[in-house]
Amino acid sequence: MEDERSDPDGPSHPRAFPAGEAGRSEQQPGELRVDFPVSVVLPAGGTGERTGLSTPKQFCSVLGRPLISVTVQAFERVSWIQSVVVVVAKENMELMTDIVQRFQHRKVRVVAGGSTRHRSICKGVLALGEEGGGGGGEAEGRHHP
Repeated sequence: MEDERSDPDGPSHPRAFPAGEAGRSEQQPGELRVDFPVSVVLPAGGTGERTGLSTPKQFCSVLGRPLISVTVQAFERVSWIQSVVVVVAKENMELMTDIVQRFQHRKVRVVAGGSTRHRSICKGVLALGEEGGGGGGEAEGRHHP
């Protein structure tokens, strides 16, 4: 008997349950549900150097809004994703916070990245540990609408 997770083209939903078996009642029929909190760390601190654009690609307009907003919106539409941590370069914190407010993203927390992609992702993962704890830390990048 072959485990469904071994299918490289199949969905990779860990401990996922078809609708009606587990999870919250507000789910739509046919949607998958998970029995644990799921968060996303979205590294968006790039400079756009490889694209040759003067604006980093995450802030370029696609479908009438910045690409990063389109991406966040896609994650927010997934009912079992609880939160999205967007990691941006320190110089783009204000811009990203403005995007979150302007496009009314509900599940987003913005944090400043590090000097490398790896360090930025690490900061995003560490920010997940700070969520809900109400613990001190810097107010920088906290967005709780």
